[in-house]
Amino acid sequence: MIVLIANLGSTSFKYKLFDMSSGEAVLAEGAADRIGQTSCSWSITPRGEGASKLEGEASFPDHAAAIELHLTKLLEAGAIDALDRIEAVGFKAVHGGTIGGAVRVDERVIETMQQFADVAPAHNPPYIAAMRAFGEKLPDTPQVAAFETGFHQTI
Repeated sequence: MIVLIANLGSTSFKYKLFDMSSGEAVLAEGAADRIGQTSCSWSITPRGEGASKLEGEASFPDHAAAIELHLTKLLEAGAIDALDRIEAVGFKAVHGGTIGGAVRVDERVIETMQQFADVAPAHNPPYIAAMRAFGEKLPDTPQVAAFETGFHQTI
């Protein structure tokens, strides 16, 4: 099973692509910074023999643009041979109101996160944007959000 784990901030997108069937081997990792600004940097570091880092500058008006470039570059770098090989996308989500723990992302989850966007303005809006972007690019791939609210409820 190949899983992409995403970490988002107000102007950043970072991720690791894991092959869970190979002892959680990292297939690639990547990042985009300064999303929403004129000049954004991006990088992808595929793992494996003969793999070389890809990096550059681009204009990412939003998180969806950064995600699109990274998915394309993961294919070009040979980290995966088809997008449908990504079998799940995971997020560490910040605030889901009454939603806690790990849940499958659906419209109810996104709407609830939107209701709490003012409580976590640096995190909820980028996560919502990313969840929607992954939903468009990988429509048959399940997305799971692990909410920090679940963690903090158990302290």
